Amino acid sequence: MVGLARLTTAVVPPIEEMASMEMNPQQMADRARELQDRVVPQIDEARQNIVDLNNRVVSFIRANPGTCLLGAVAVGFLVGRIASRR
Repeated sequence: MVGLARLTTAVVPPIEEMASMEMNPQQMADRARELQDRVVPQIDEARQNIVDLNNRVVSFIRANPGTCLLGAVAVGFLVGRIASRR
């Protein structure tokens, strides 16, 4: 979530600034490239964090299949109970 917050703070102010200013097309293209240069590394970092998290989860599931199965049954039971009340 921290990565998303950094991404949002990197993107929103420049977009608001661009919307409030009058620019010619070349200036807008330059600003868009600058924005892209700032955002792409953060997106790549977020993507890598998701891949790392997925690898850890898969490793945990492979190391503890019984625990994960019991957890899934418990979650399914709770969701079923909540859904049946409506």
